[in-house]
Amino acid sequence: MASERLTGPGTSLRDLARARPGRRHRASSWDRTGGNDDRLHIAPGGTATLLDVTGAGIITHIWVTTDCKESDHLCKVVLRMWWDGEETPSVEAPLGDFFGMGHGTTRPFSATALSMSAQDGKALNCFFA
Repeated sequence: MASERLTGPGTSLRDLARARPGRRHRASSWDRTGGNDDRLHIAPGGTATLLDVTGAGIITHIWVTTDCKESDHLCKVVLRMWWDGEETPSVEAPLGDFFGMGHGTTRPFSATALSMSAQDGKALNCFFA
């Protein structure tokens, strides 16, 4: 059997366990003061940068939770993603819409690339690469 060297992402499930060159990186909203305020506070009209890295990479998981008393906040909070030095975002969508929660409602559900769970669907997960 000939040995095979992968230089990029695998092309089938059998390639999932194969080591590939690269590094893992994680971005989080952990409390930089050492306390337990493990979140970002974003004022109305404000912005926050969740991840800013240089170089090639793949985002494999985005997990967001919200704690806002306003019923339609998932329609008002906008998620924007830029890459490769773009001037306009490649992704620009209301937070709820991006995670499959149309009309600002929250309901637990699970699909291949998206899932919403815990406390009426407020834990938003995306697994699109």
